[in-house]
This record gives sequence, structure tokens and C-alpha cells, in this order.
Amino acid sequence: MTKNQIVKRIIKARKTKGWTTVASAQKASVSQPTWWRVENGKVDPTWELLFQMCKAVGIKAVVTLQE
Repeated sequence: MTKNQIVKRIIKARKTKGWTTVASAQKASVSQPTWWRVENGKVDPTWELLFQMCKAVGIKAVVTLQE
């Protein structure tokens, strides 16, 4: 799964919960502008940030490494 696909799932989960970017960002302990930039493709988020965002909206993130 690409970062873009993960972001799309995060957006869907946030909207399903009826949360604003402000509320979601607070739950993830990131700034609202950072959350907005990730959702709108303005930055390439780190994996750590994506995991924080997933956790905030209730998505379980699992990492699989392949060769």
C-alpha cells in the first residue's frame, strides 16, 4: 500500500467519524496545518506521521517488509 492510499483511508475514516481536521490533528498530536497538508498532498509525510494519523482515526497500521 502506498502512502497516498493510506492517506485516502485516513481521510475516509476521519469523515466517517464526522471529525474536522482540527479535531483529528489534536488526537494525533500534530498541528492542524500539518494534517491539512498531508490530506491535500502538499507534503510527503513520514511513515511515523502516517502511523500517528492512523492511530488517531482508529486505523490499525501494520508494516510488512519484503525483498
